[in-house]
Amino acid sequence: MIMNVLKKNRNKQLIKDVIFIYLLLFLSIIFRYFLPTYIGSAFFLILLLISFFSDKDYFWIPFYLLLISMPGYLFFNEGEYALPALNIPNLGREIYYNEIVCLLYILKAFIRKSKIIPIFYKKSLFLIFGYSIILFILGFVLGVSLLKVLRTLRFILPLVLLFVIPKLVFTHEEKVISFINILFALVFFCVLAQLIDIIFGIPLATFFGETMIIFAGHELETTSKIVFDVNEEAVRTIYGVFILFVSFITGLFYIVSENVIWKKLYLYLIVSLCFLSVFLSATRGWIIAFSTILVLFFLIFPKNLRISFSGIIIVILLMMSSSKIEKQITGSLDRIESINYLLKGDITAGGTLQRISERSPRVMTKFKESPIYGFGFSDEYYKFADGHVGNQTLLLNGGIIGYLIYSIFWLVFIWTLFKGRLYSKSLYVFIFAFFGLFIIHSSSRIIFSYALDVEDAFGLGIFFAFSNFYLQKYRAMTYKQTLSSSHI
Repeated sequence: MIMNVLKKNRNKQLIKDVIFIYLLLFLSIIFRYFLPTYIGSAFFLILLLISFFSDKDYFWIPFYLLLISMPGYLFFNEGEYALPALNIPNLGREIYYNEIVCLLYILKAFIRKSKIIPIFYKKSLFLIFGYSIILFILGFVLGVSLLKVLRTLRFILPLVLLFVIPKLVFTHEEKVISFINILFALVFFCVLAQLIDIIFGIPLATFFGETMIIFAGHELETTSKIVFDVNEEAVRTIYGVFILFVSFITGLFYIVSENVIWKKLYLYLIVSLCFLSVFLSATRGWIIAFSTILVLFFLIFPKNLRISFSGIIIVILLMMSSSKIEKQITGSLDRIESINYLLKGDITAGGTLQRISERSPRVMTKFKESPIYGFGFSDEYYKFADGHVGNQTLLLNGGIIGYLIYSIFWLVFIWTLFKGRLYSKSLYVFIFAFFGLFIIHSSSRIIFSYALDVEDAFGLGIFFAFSNFYLQKYRAMTYKQTLSSSHI
């Protein structure tokens, strides 16, 4: 009886959290797009104060992750309705809102006295952070301008979030469940924003007056009615990539774990929507990564093939509802088929892939000038760094030493979770997820770096902390069961 009451109260709270976060998103749009700028800026700064003193970080972190993901170009940081920033006197530079959020949570974690569970990858993470400081100093030795120093600081500081996130959220399962429940709910908004791009040809933010749209480094014309035309080529937008990634992985995890929170049908829906969003983006690296995760998942947990049927049904329904979505799906398939050119020896994949033929050689040629420790955060590094080729840029930045240090982190993560399979086979999901991240890092964009932006740091911090939480939970459960057996 008591357990039923507790479960009912928890479910009510989960629903309230979802309603409140969407209400807060709605208010954020109103204050930014329909009220004077100074009122909107005051609203977002007040939110920072409220979240700083709040003990519901499981609510606020997903909210900020959504804001800085800029779904549908809402709050686009180069647009007319960007989130408020702080000017740095005499330098003509700003501290952006996402960086203020980062500083706020680092400070909050520092002053909060709370017991945290052990972090199995903590030592290897300290190695990464320590080497990033060495690379920062190396930049001065090799030569770096003042503006590049400031740029380096704004990318090194978010690394601290990988230590912070476990302390703020991943300390108790009720918080973790509430946190993931909110992420699941935000998947629908991210997918909706993407579908608006495809169907209407304009981002969601343009309905509210945004005129500045930049995609793939090019400013797009917004005076016409169409920004993205699926009739010409596949629309390559995707929003909230780490909201999608974490929801995809945690959805798979809860499907095969002893989950009593969400119906399996709901989890199938979340996983399918996340995969669909990645597929509709026509981004080959992400599609291959998510597909690899699913294949590995089905190999270990073959009874869960119903996920694929859920996805097929959603795709069919979307194709029946809109000819534009049908064209987008066709365009995504064409992009995937271009991989056949690689198999035939064409490293440009039919002229659609410059990473191997142009970008990679440029970075690697420079790397060979300093292969041991790289170029640190020097002007030379920034001149040749390319976020589209992850492994090569990681070598350019930290050299062979830097790559080996990251390799230690990867091996610790994989091996510890592999051993953890003895506690629960569901931990395999996190190993599959890491392989997916590494595929993205190697094929699409840099993921593992000694300098992270705030969105990536939040995303990676959440993923690693979630993996750690359930490893430690299952380890503790096994230990208790062993003790109980020994006393019998």
